[in-house]
Amino acid sequence: MTHSIGLHVIFGALLAGVVVPREDDGTLDPDLVRPLNDVSSLLSPFFFVVSGRLVALESMGPTGWVTLLVAALALATKIGSGTAAPPLGGLDVPTLGPWAS
Repeated sequence: MTHSIGLHVIFGALLAGVVVPREDDGTLDPDLVRPLNDVSSLLSPFFFVVSGRLVALESMGPTGWVTLLVAALALATKIGSGTAAPPLGGLDVPTLGPWAS
């Protein structure tokens, strides 16, 4: 099913993350994670480009566009509320944090 809608690359990456070996306490194996971090930082942009190019927006029906619109509105409201809530709640919000000169 994921192959027919062009998302098999994303599903495969998710499945690979699920089967990564873990320690007894549930944390990831540190000897395995170190090289994976190096490789993933190099290959992550390629993954998103390839998976994004596989999604065919021109074949998406009205339901798909409504879903995309709802997702975009959800993202906008999440960012907007996260930005507006601290000042409205009386919290001090630094403008640039530790990068201020």
